[in-house]
Amino acid sequence: MTLFYRSNGALSLGSLPLFAVFACSSETKLEFPEGLSPLEEMQVELPTGSSADPYPQEINLDSVTTDEYTSVQARGYLHKDLLSAWEKIRVPEVYVDVNEVTTYSVDEISSDLYDYVFVVHNEVEDIITVNFDIEWRHGALSGDINDPQGVAIRWQKTEGTNHISLLEGSLQFFPVQDDTGELVDNIIEVQFVYHLTATLEQDESAVQFVTDVYDRWSQ
Repeated sequence: MTLFYRSNGALSLGSLPLFAVFACSSETKLEFPEGLSPLEEMQVELPTGSSADPYPQEINLDSVTTDEYTSVQARGYLHKDLLSAWEKIRVPEVYVDVNEVTTYSVDEISSDLYDYVFVVHNEVEDIITVNFDIEWRHGALSGDINDPQGVAIRWQKTEGTNHISLLEGSLQFFPVQDDTGELVDNIIEVQFVYHLTATLEQDESAVQFVTDVYDRWSQ
């Protein structure tokens, strides 16, 4: 099944010299290893609550840029039950980078390994047309798709422009327990990890993507 969309955003390539744009416009295929494990161990603490609001709907975020990539970690709470949160994070307008991509389509893929798999075909129109694919994989950590006890998601650029040489992420969310070990109704903890290596505005783009996904997801 393929769904087609058009967004209002566009990735600006104008800051690059024209010869550099065309020199980098080739495309590559990347291997996406199996599994739904987080990309790295979470280092960010949960937001501090209050007696009136012990689990505030917000995230703490930290980013680090190395010679290889920008890594963003975010951790916080979402005021939703787990099943409805899982449903909403599968809505393209939530997880697709609609601020950067001009048009996109989504192919749903049948899988024996994961509960949900889809590939997003992204197109950016500027000086040139740039295309890239991102594969998303979802799975219940325990339980099943109708009664999950936790959810893990991985995504990665698998094909397309060399303007983005690395784009990968992981997201986990699960129910919150109070100090007595009882589950808290309609509160989940979320943990993002996102890696990006790109030609333009790598640091800002990585932080903005994680922030935007959380903001759209929490509405």
